[in-house]
Amino acid sequence: MRRSLRVRLALTHAAVAVIAIVVVGLVVNLSLTRRFDSYVAQQRTAREQAVVRTIEQTYTPGSGWNAEAIFAISHAAAMNGVGVRVIDLNGTVLFSAGSQGMLGMMSGGHMFGNPLGAGEATGVGGAPASQTQSSGDATKLTVRTFPVVVDGTTVARAQVVERLGVVLPQDAAYRRALTLYLLLAALLAGGIAVVVSVVVSRRITHPLVALTEAAEQLEQGRLETRVVAHGDDEVAELARAFNRMAEALARQEEWRSTMTADLAHELRTPLATMQARVEALEDGVLPATPDNLRVIGAEVERLGRLLGQLRSLAEVSNEGFNLERRAVDLASIVRDAAAVEEPAFVDKGVTLAVSAQAVAVAGDRDRLRQVVTNLLDNALKFTPPGGHAWVEVARDGAEAVLTVSDDGANIDPDDLPFIFERFYRGATGKGAPGVGLGLAIVRGLVRAHGGSVQAAPRQGGGATFTVRLPALPPRESGSKSGGNGRIQ
Repeated sequence: MRRSLRVRLALTHAAVAVIAIVVVGLVVNLSLTRRFDSYVAQQRTAREQAVVRTIEQTYTPGSGWNAEAIFAISHAAAMNGVGVRVIDLNGTVLFSAGSQGMLGMMSGGHMFGNPLGAGEATGVGGAPASQTQSSGDATKLTVRTFPVVVDGTTVARAQVVERLGVVLPQDAAYRRALTLYLLLAALLAGGIAVVVSVVVSRRITHPLVALTEAAEQLEQGRLETRVVAHGDDEVAELARAFNRMAEALARQEEWRSTMTADLAHELRTPLATMQARVEALEDGVLPATPDNLRVIGAEVERLGRLLGQLRSLAEVSNEGFNLERRAVDLASIVRDAAAVEEPAFVDKGVTLAVSAQAVAVAGDRDRLRQVVTNLLDNALKFTPPGGHAWVEVARDGAEAVLTVSDDGANIDPDDLPFIFERFYRGATGKGAPGVGLGLAIVRGLVRAHGGSVQAAPRQGGGATFTVRLPALPPRESGSKSGGNGRIQ
């Protein structure tokens, strides 16, 4: 297929070039033919007029033309390839002159028709008249009559006969040279077109061949495969897109590996704890007290949260995911979530500050609370003891803005494009609890509500997560305290 594409491109380019050369050659040849015919006609007229001028220059007033003059006229006619007959004003033929062939055609007066006085056509106002006749051997001749003017007085008429379509040797050589040069130019242009088409087709298909080979290597699992992109054309952009795809696949593979290890750890730890507790209870090493049973219950809750996150991620990734939208107060949801999470902040020694302005949005209360809870858990995870976290809700025009900030670990700028990807663990997230699903769930739920979420480094250290949701007009907000009014 690769060779076939290269051959097809080369043949297509060469065919287009050859067609263009043929068309141009035909047009140029037609134009040259017309110009050459015009040139031949002009040269014929010039030759005839040169003979007529010789007749006028050799005329002797009072006596006409002597033998020497007739010889000079014959020589001029022969040199120009024409025959000439001079007739006086009464229509009497004075003499004939020209090449031997022309003299033979002129014999008997058949080629000239009747004498001038017997009704032969003449030019109007002294202009030459033209006739076309045929000789005995079917050779077409053209006969033109010119006035012989000496000192402003017409002394005779000159009939000039010439073969129709006859081209002088020098004119024919000129025409052959033009045709030869045109043919050589066409052949040279055709050869150049073929070479250029081969080079261009090779240049076009070479990166495609490289892309195909790289795709085959990628198919075999070599995710480090990349191609070199040269220039800024479509093929180079395709190569860069391929590299981006390969990088994304490599990241996804790395994330899957990390996710497998994290899931194994998150599952193994509670299961190992529960197994050890159960075995200790069975062996009587530990008494079945509420405190010992509470440890097992805590690990069960931990597993339940992990499974809940996986289920939530599967739900928000489903195209048929639906929300039960109602008019709810985002500030009320934030205060409720903060109240539930506050003990965890107190246990770790992190100060949580809440500033919430009542803003109504159309959404699912439980899902929005899950968004706030995940963002608070993320802030708590990366904020050290003695740190601070802030939660704010405000209206910004037609949007409700939820901001969760902390002064914990900084976000690496290289992690920003991927921080909301599932299973992604940035540089600051290595070794942290969890499997990297919380922020992916946040993004899915926010998008399902028609909003957007962004992450950015916080001035002074830490991170800021900003959620923007469409706000409802005040008349549609319903109750500010929780909102049970259903959106129609």
